[in-house]
Amino acid sequence: MVGTAVAGAFSATSAHFLGTGTYGETWCVRGIDGQTDDYAVKLLKPEFFNPARVQREIQGLQRFDHRGIVRLIEVRTVAIDGEPRTALVCEYIQGGSVQDALTQGTLPSKKDAKKFARGLLEAVAELHREETIHRDIKPANIMLRDGDWAQPVLIDFGLARSLSDKTFTRYPAKVGSLLWMSPEQLSAERARKASDIWACGIVLQQVLTGDHPFVNMADLSGLDEDELYDLFTVPPKALPDGAPGSLAVLVGRFLTAEPLYARGTAQRAIADLKGK
Repeated sequence: MVGTAVAGAFSATSAHFLGTGTYGETWCVRGIDGQTDDYAVKLLKPEFFNPARVQREIQGLQRFDHRGIVRLIEVRTVAIDGEPRTALVCEYIQGGSVQDALTQGTLPSKKDAKKFARGLLEAVAELHREETIHRDIKPANIMLRDGDWAQPVLIDFGLARSLSDKTFTRYPAKVGSLLWMSPEQLSAERARKASDIWACGIVLQQVLTGDHPFVNMADLSGLDEDELYDLFTVPPKALPDGAPGSLAVLVGRFLTAEPLYARGTAQRAIADLKGK
């Protein structure tokens, strides 16, 4: 019934549920407005998002044309069972997410891990070049196009923000994303480019080891912002000896709590991976 309502809201032939997150649920919708393609549609939770405000923040992302950034086709306001919902209509990417791979215990080879790191950092560098920060980089928000570790794609720009915007929407904190938030975000400071770099460090360590660098993913009970902040301001777990040296250096740098500038930039990290 819900799938039928979603399909009807887009004048589509069908819709099936893909998953839910802190800020909304995602659907694969086929045949929007008579088209034959599948689209990934994220319906943002109305209690968290003002439709007009979100549209101003996100529509700027439509200018991106980069293989590592999901293509945002449009932002709509649609009615689902009579309730207005802000919907992000994006390209649908086959292949599963990094989180799917981690859950299945499928880690990349050393060679593929380096390709993944470079692809992820190139996408982040593109965002930062345009003065945009993602604010929610985590394994569930990185797809592997056609299941290829060398083709990571950043998705889910529900929290993205232009650094030129003097005001920004404040979003609720949930443990699902707190685990990838930087110390400065956990202490309620405004997110910066360095915050995205921190999140990349956590993701890279997970990809290299299958493990979070600071917490036990099997036992998250009782963790809150203050406890995570304390954990994140001590050195992370050591990477195994067999980890690629270039990635080990990057992870160590990215996971520097203070000063923020010590994390460097995505562009610098790409140059390091190239050996320049």
